[in-house]
Amino acid sequence: MSHMVIYRGSDGKPGYHQTDDIHDAVGFVESMRNDKGVEQARIFRLEEVVFEYKPYYRVELAASGSPEVEKGKESAEISESSSDSKDSAKDKDSAKDKDKEKSKDSAKDKDKDKEKSKESDDSKDGDSASDSKKGLFGR
Repeated sequence: MSHMVIYRGSDGKPGYHQTDDIHDAVGFVESMRNDKGVEQARIFRLEEVVFEYKPYYRVELAASGSPEVEKGKESAEISESSSDSKDSAKDKDSAKDKDKEKSKDSAKDKDKDKEKSKESDDSKDGDSASDSKKGLFGR
């Protein structure tokens, strides 16, 4: 396993030295201390992080009122990564949540409409003198 020695030289500048073995890193730190007077040194174990490149496309819209898209720009976003399935599941969940909120809002609106129709029915049943006192908006 590789190791990295990071140190600050006597001139104050940072330095880096990579070794293949921990013993080589320790030997380098010892020689830096004994030969060059370097007192600030750290040893890090290096571990490779596996990653992969995945292509993606980006959609850009034309400016409003202008039907032409600027030349040389990408024109479609299609992610071919495995995270798409996760993202689409999240999107579906958020869409379900939004639908629930909409249905709650529409139920509230229906309740308000019922109350308004009740108030208008009540005002029709009451006498005209009290109706004239209520004024605008039933107050």
